[in-house]
Amino acid sequence: MYRYRLYIDRSDYLSSGNGQSIGQGLFAGSLIPAGTRIITYKGSILTKDEYNKKILANGDIEQRGYTLHLTLDTVLADCSKFANDSTCFASMANSPRNTFHYKTGKKAKANSKIVTFASGAYLVATRSIPRYDEILTPYGVKYKMISMK
Repeated sequence: MYRYRLYIDRSDYLSSGNGQSIGQGLFAGSLIPAGTRIITYKGSILTKDEYNKKILANGDIEQRGYTLHLTLDTVLADCSKFANDSTCFASMANSPRNTFHYKTGKKAKANSKIVTFASGAYLVATRSIPRYDEILTPYGVKYKMISMK
């Protein structure tokens, strides 16, 4: 269990594309020091073949869910399903890409990073995150996949 309280609330950031809210976000309920392991991602660990079969069986690529690439041959899939039942708040961390703070207008900056390993993933604070600040992590193309080759 992590000793840092976290909570979900409306994001402090707006999309630079349309000026609309980016939805909900993950927030620090207490000061989180730099280097701290914040929270673990939860999901189903699948091989690339299992993942691709699931995508093909689903038929709707947009319903593929939230997926993290762990190794060349494995993914952590369905993270968003765990967020829906409140067992994986990690997937609520937003990307700072193309967003700006609704009050200050400043461009969002990441304050955490994703660390992946063969059996999972977690968020680590890359700098101190003050209480009430939103936790932002840079997501790249490897974190939201359509299929693996």
